[in-house]
Amino acid sequence: FAAAPVNRRIFIAASGPAMNVLLGILAFSLVYMIGMPQMNQTTQIGYVLPGSPAEKAGLKPGDVILAINDEKTSSWDEVKEKILVHPGEEITLKVRRGEKVLTLKAVPEEVEQGRIGKVGRLGIVQMIEPIVRKVQPKSPASDLGVRPGDRIISVNGKPITRFMEIITEARENPGKPIEFGIEREGKRFTVSLKPELDEKGEVKDLGGMVFGSELKLIRYDPIRALGAGIKQGILTINKTLLILKKLILHEISFRYVSGPFGIILIITDVFRVGFSGFFYILGFISINIAVINLLPIPIADGGQILFFTMEKVRGKPLSPKKQLIIHQASMLLLIILFILVTWNDILRMNIFGIIDKLRGR
Repeated sequence: FAAAPVNRRIFIAASGPAMNVLLGILAFSLVYMIGMPQMNQTTQIGYVLPGSPAEKAGLKPGDVILAINDEKTSSWDEVKEKILVHPGEEITLKVRRGEKVLTLKAVPEEVEQGRIGKVGRLGIVQMIEPIVRKVQPKSPASDLGVRPGDRIISVNGKPITRFMEIITEARENPGKPIEFGIEREGKRFTVSLKPELDEKGEVKDLGGMVFGSELKLIRYDPIRALGAGIKQGILTINKTLLILKKLILHEISFRYVSGPFGIILIITDVFRVGFSGFFYILGFISINIAVINLLPIPIADGGQILFFTMEKVRGKPLSPKKQLIIHQASMLLLIILFILVTWNDILRMNIFGIIDKLRGR
C-alpha cells in the first residue's frame, strides 16, 4: 500500500466513506420500499403562541409554511429542524395565506432544551384536526363511550375546527369540566370531561382522549424509493455537517452529542417500528460515519487523505516520527471524546433504565 502511487492511495482511503454513503442510501431506499409510518406532513400552522416571535413576525393560524431561508419545507419535521438550529438568528419564511404568498422575517427565541443547550423556538404548533386518535383504557372518556375517530365539533357550545382550540378552552377554564360536542358517523352528542392541568397551567390530560396527526404508511416502488433514498442521504449529510459546524462554533452545546448508551436507546426505540425503523437507523449511522470519517483527523480516512495530499504537494511524506506523534495525539483526543460523550449519556439518563429497556421491561 505504501509503495502505491499517491492518487491510488487517496482513492483507496476515500472508498471506505464512499461505501458508507452508498450503504446509507441503500438503507434509506429500503425504508421507502418497505414503508414507514409517517405523521401528517402538513406545514400548516394551527396555533400561534401569544407574544411569541411568530406572532411578532405576523404569522397566523392557517398559514402554510412553504420555505425557510429559501429552502422548501415539505413536512412539519423540516419546519421544526430549520427553526431549531437558528436560535437568536433571523430567518426568512415564505408562507401561503389564502391565495397570497408572503415573505416574513422572524427571530426564533433562544430556549434551553434539557441538556442539549440553546435551541430556537418560534412559538407555532402544527395544524391538528380535533379528531380523537386514541382513548386511554378505563379513563373518563372511555367510560362515557368516546371512541377513536370521533371528531370534536364544539367545546362549551363554541364551534371548533382545530385541536388547539380545545387546549385554549381548557387553559381558560382551569379545574372546570368542559362540554365536548362530538360527531360520529353523522350523529352528534355531548360528553362532559374535566381536563387536568399541571402546575404551569399547561394541559396534561383531556379525560383520556389523545389527539395527534394521523399516521400513514408511505411506500414507494423501487425507482421512486431509490430517488427518495438519495434525497434522504443528501439531507442527512447536510444535517450532520450543520451540527458539526454549530458544535465547533459553540452554537450548540456539546451535550447534544450522544455516546454509545444513547445510540443503544435510540436503536431499541426504532426497532419497535419494525424493519423500516432498523434500516432507517442503519442509513443514518452509516452516513454519519462516512462524514466523520472524512474529517481531517489523522486516525480517520480524512486524515490519511490529508497526509497523502501533503505528500503529493511536498514530493515526500512526513517522517514516520512526526506521523507517530500526530497519531498518538489524535488517539488521545478520541479517547477523551469517547469518555465525554459516554458521561453525557450517564448524566442524561438512568443507566439501570437502559438495562431494563434492553431486557424489554
